Amino acid sequence: MKKILILTGVLLIFSLSLVACGKEESRGDTNAEKTPKVEEKKEIELSIDQSYIQSDDNGKIVITGKIDPKAKLSSKGTNIPVDSNGVFSYTLSFEGSLESSIVASLRATRDGYNDKDYDITVYNNSKSYKEKVAKEEANQKIADEKIAKENELLTETEEKTDDASIQKNNAIGSQIDTTNLTDNSDGTYTSNDGNLFYMVNESNEIFRIEETLTDSPSFPLDEHETLSRSQKYLPANATVDKNIVEDENTQGFVISTKDNSFNVMYSDIDEDGTVDKIYISNSSS
Repeated sequence: MKKILILTGVLLIFSLSLVACGKEESRGDTNAEKTPKVEEKKEIELSIDQSYIQSDDNGKIVITGKIDPKAKLSSKGTNIPVDSNGVFSYTLSFEGSLESSIVASLRATRDGYNDKDYDITVYNNSKSYKEKVAKEEANQKIADEKIAKENELLTETEEKTDDASIQKNNAIGSQIDTTNLTDNSDGTYTSNDGNLFYMVNESNEIFRIEETLTDSPSFPLDEHETLSRSQKYLPANATVDKNIVEDENTQGFVISTKDNSFNVMYSDIDEDGTVDKIYISNSSS
């Protein structure tokens, strides 16, 4: 009998323990169900009326738009009035600034919503700014013209330098350099190899050059080859003007520079279909 009582007590204690555990689990599930959910904040609706904003002649700027009526709007800490429909108008100014543009920063806030920042670039169209731009453009034009003039003078200097360099090589119109030349004592000079013949005036200025060609180019020469072969005897920047036909065996071109014109002729003396000589002279000679 005593053993039965002991066994009954043990079973009773075990049963009570199970009940207690079940209540704890139930209580834990209830607490989990009561955990509040975190809701995501909404975005504040804000729109600007103008896609491009510029100031008036006085530098004044007006930004208009619409926002959630329950939100607050500000710019750099200054509140911007919003009516019951959410319409707002914000005025600012360049205040004499000559900057081409500025950024207007708006901030919208509302409890339970994400703050929204809105940066708007506005452009300076004030009279003072336009005068500044016009002055800068005028100064730039002056600077560009100065550079163009300097470049023109530089080009002219280079051309004169080229002309002087060519004259050292016994070009038409230059003083004859008799180095390596034979004086024929009649106002003419011949190179030591006999291929160049110069005629000079009383001032010893060359007015005619004859060159005997040894490579026998085909007759007739085109204007490009004529200019190429005579260029070393002419001032820089010479260009071909027109063709000259003296007879069936003698032809050439008038070749001109800014200040002078020259006759450049070539001939097939032995009528073998090749050019034997080329002649360079002033057109007036």
